[in-house]
Amino acid sequence: MQTRTQAGRLPELQETTEKAPRRGKQRATEDFVTRLLDVRDNLERALEQDEDTDIRGGVESTLDQFDQQLDRENVEPIEPEVGQETDPRRHEVLATIASDQPEDTVAQIHRSGYVMGEKVLRPAQVAVSDGSLSDQEETE
Repeated sequence: MQTRTQAGRLPELQETTEKAPRRGKQRATEDFVTRLLDVRDNLERALEQDEDTDIRGGVESTLDQFDQQLDRENVEPIEPEVGQETDPRRHEVLATIASDQPEDTVAQIHRSGYVMGEKVLRPAQVAVSDGSLSDQEETE
C-alpha cells in the first residue's frame, strides 16, 4: 500500500520540483524590479520640479543609483574606444563613415552596450571608419 501512496505522490513531487526554479527566478526578478522602482521614483520626482529648476544634479544622482543597481547585478557597460578594432560579439556596426581612424575601426560610439557575466545583453552601437581621411593625412 505504501508503494501506491508514494507512486500517487510522484506527479505532485515532480510538479513541485519543476516549479522551484521558476519561483527562484521570479523572486530574483521581483527583487531587481523592486530596487529599480526607487530609481523610477527619483526620476519622477525630478520631472515634477518647476520647469525653471535645475534638475541636473538630481538626474546625475539617479543615474548613479541606477548604475549601482546594474553593478549589483554584475552588469558592466561595453564602452568601445575610438580607434579600437570592432568585435562582432560586442559591437553592432550601424554605419561606415569617413574618418581619420584606420579602416574598419571604431570611429563613433552611438550607444553603450552591456554585458552580464559572459552574456552580451546589448551590443554597443558604433560607426566604423572607412579610413578615407587617414589616407589624406598621410599624403599631406
